[in-house]
Amino acid sequence: MPPDDYARYKAATKAAGLDELDDRIEALCTRLNDIETRIAALPAHTVAELVARLRVLWHMIQAEPGQLFAGPSADAQPELRLTWSVLADAGRIAKMARCR
Repeated sequence: MPPDDYARYKAATKAAGLDELDDRIEALCTRLNDIETRIAALPAHTVAELVARLRVLWHMIQAEPGQLFAGPSADAQPELRLTWSVLADAGRIAKMARCR
């Protein structure tokens, strides 16, 4: 978000009395980013770890709000559809491994 837009956003949340809540959400997002950065840096040794890394990758590349747990639209770029498909495959394989 450009600095001017961010300043307007922060002023609007403060005016609406939502600045404390917004600060908490921002802190949570910062913490989530730290965790995702660590996950991205570590190699996967299990299928569950691979699923976690693919989930982080999906979060990093998806551009549509609310798509974290939903696949891309049918007209999305092939790379997005492939990434989602591989994530789904890994999740399915992880579930089968747990059932053994």
